[in-house]
Amino acid sequence: MFEHKMRKFAAIVITALLLTSVFIMMPQGTLTAAASESIMEISIPVVDSLGPVTTATVILTEVHTGSNITAYFDSDSDTYVASGAPSGHYRIDIKASGYYSYKDPEGFPFDATANYTVNPEITLTKFGTFKYIANVTVEDGLGEELAGAKVMFYDPAKRQYVKSNTTDYLGNSKVSIFGSVSLHLVVSLKGYETYVEDVGIVAGDFARTITLDNSAVVSGYAYKASGGIAKNVVAYMYNTNDSIPWEKRILKSSGSFVRFDAYPGDWILVVDGPAVDPEIRWENITTRTPQSLNMLLGDQTESTEQVSIDMTDWNHLVITADAVWQADWTYPGLDNSDIGSLKAQIDIVLGNADGIVQGTEYSDFLDYLVTLHGPNYLTTDRLLTVNETQYVTDTVDSVILDDFSDTPVVSLGTVSYSSQVTYRSYAAIDVSSPIYEAYSILPYDSAEMDRVFMINLMSNYELVDNDTLTSKIEVNGYYPTVTVDPLYSDIAGSESIKLVFEESEMPSAYAKIMAQSSVYQKLNNTTLLYYIVQAGTEITFQSFESRDPNHNPLTFNWDFGDGTSNVTASTSIKHNYTSPNASLNVTMTVTDVSNMTNMTYFEVKVDGLAPAPVIEVITNQTGQVTIEQGDTLEFSPNGTVDSIATLADGLGIISTFEWIFGEEEPEYVSGDDEENRTVSHEFNTAGTITVILNVTDVVGNYANTTVDIIVADRTSPSIKLGTLLNATGGTSLIERKPIFFNATETTDNVDEIANLTFMWDFGDDSEVIEGDGLNTSYVNHTYAGYG
Repeated sequence: MFEHKMRKFAAIVITALLLTSVFIMMPQGTLTAAASESIMEISIPVVDSLGPVTTATVILTEVHTGSNITAYFDSDSDTYVASGAPSGHYRIDIKASGYYSYKDPEGFPFDATANYTVNPEITLTKFGTFKYIANVTVEDGLGEELAGAKVMFYDPAKRQYVKSNTTDYLGNSKVSIFGSVSLHLVVSLKGYETYVEDVGIVAGDFARTITLDNSAVVSGYAYKASGGIAKNVVAYMYNTNDSIPWEKRILKSSGSFVRFDAYPGDWILVVDGPAVDPEIRWENITTRTPQSLNMLLGDQTESTEQVSIDMTDWNHLVITADAVWQADWTYPGLDNSDIGSLKAQIDIVLGNADGIVQGTEYSDFLDYLVTLHGPNYLTTDRLLTVNETQYVTDTVDSVILDDFSDTPVVSLGTVSYSSQVTYRSYAAIDVSSPIYEAYSILPYDSAEMDRVFMINLMSNYELVDNDTLTSKIEVNGYYPTVTVDPLYSDIAGSESIKLVFEESEMPSAYAKIMAQSSVYQKLNNTTLLYYIVQAGTEITFQSFESRDPNHNPLTFNWDFGDGTSNVTASTSIKHNYTSPNASLNVTMTVTDVSNMTNMTYFEVKVDGLAPAPVIEVITNQTGQVTIEQGDTLEFSPNGTVDSIATLADGLGIISTFEWIFGEEEPEYVSGDDEENRTVSHEFNTAGTITVILNVTDVVGNYANTTVDIIVADRTSPSIKLGTLLNATGGTSLIERKPIFFNATETTDNVDEIANLTFMWDFGDDSEVIEGDGLNTSYVNHTYAGYG
């Protein structure tokens, strides 16, 4: 974990709302990041008993983000001034040579709308007069002098060191010191247990010989469970025995290799680093021999945060933060925020470091979290502005935090947190503008944190444009919730996004059936009356001409009138009517992202029947019609009916009449050409001519009927007699020998040769031969004599 401990807790404390995020909303075309261009100042007067202190270092820390601002001394005002600080809640830390350090963890709120002066002034307390000399000799258990030992005097009442020096090569150190307050003498050196002695109120020069005991060196590398050594680790060990002086109870080490000069007792070890889960455990030290630490840190478990911005109207909003904190979240509003454990931080800073978060410690923490430090965003100058107007905190509606009082520091459970804060506009906002542009700067997700931001819009507004040009921020949804989801990045950073919101308008609805061979539109001039579609055929319905004035996606709810429906985002959908129906109402309802609807409808007739064709021959004859070659007859389709759902309902529409007369080319008459429906035909070919009427309706259903016309033959056959041949195939003809007569090449305009009748009269008074073309078109005859 450990991204930057001064930021880690900030994302989810009290209105742990957007961490470093900035949302800015304004009318289209205006690009303003704050309600005012004025640079406001924070002034901190720092004095002692003689007047202003000019040599102090003044640091302001924003308690929710951990960001630091240095205030510099301004000789004109004799105060320390921080210029251009963003709104927030700031704690004060002041250090100056010769003075006790000043800490004000409660701090003050700064709304950045006006200059702010800390009042009353901060008075630093001077150290006493350093008029006494402490001669301190440091040696080991064998009496050997120890060089380089640090000799310090500590004020336990204020938990501050007031003076220090280092022993020389003879193990000696002279430290000037003052009286008037009770002090501790503290001596530390690597490899040795820290020595602490209560010397009380110093009243004169004194000498001490200090013997340091060897420490129990506790050390080791922190390894990552995924492999390799964890880097930039921060580790604490603290002794839970509250009878031991504070100066030697809290030990700290950092780097890839950690090392502590511990001593026998019960300790809590807290180890944390970037992108790893913390190790928090008891360490029982029983001897002063070196001890190796076995530290295997698992991969980081993400904390999660969901931030909702509810726009009740343009002048009011509610920001709700729901978070789940992992064990290594800490609070930058308190000291030791780099410790890698919120519970350990509370135990050390607000308690007695006994390894338990006592009820009073937990209560004190809640006081900071809820009451003393207030919302994460006092104003929204860096979070949200609308029409160049920021929002200010109105009320903190609720804060819910898992109760982890009276729990051991070593317990690693998560903590759930929720807060809700109401904001009002700093000045009244003109809400007549129909369109607003929103700008945001959001941090990428990391191994430590997964954030999702949700903008819950007012009922009559929706997202109409998203100019986020990055693959590391996803924007989803249009209404009522727009979700902004930063994605993981192994490189820390942030991204700006631009969202445009617009007042919702009702969509237009337009629906039709796509033109195809199985679909027919019945029009009255240009007005659609109804559609006829062919039953059992897949039909394409279209809605692509429907429009959303806000240019957002639409959904289409089709009711096909036959008991089936379909909801789709596509502007094209297919449907098959399996049963004929004389009349169905098709309804298409279009819905936009804000749930505004519109609808349109049309009638559909489902044609499942073929036409019933009838041929009327216009003639005086009854029964079989017989005519002569060259005669002309008229034919009419009168009585032909096209139905849709039931026989003879006559609701269908005929597309074409196709007349076929024998082998001749067809003749076509359009179904709507009533004047030319009767056709005439001249029959020039003799024989039985089949007249066919094919009738096709407008959706492709078809049927036919026929009638036979007998055309009398007026053309004689064409006789062709081949060469007379004898029995040997020669042309010499001899009496009393067979002669062969060949008429097989005889043709007729109507009949095949097999249907012709051949009659042979050989001229010698012999019997006439008569028969069909198969048997008598080729015969022989023997003449009795020549002639």
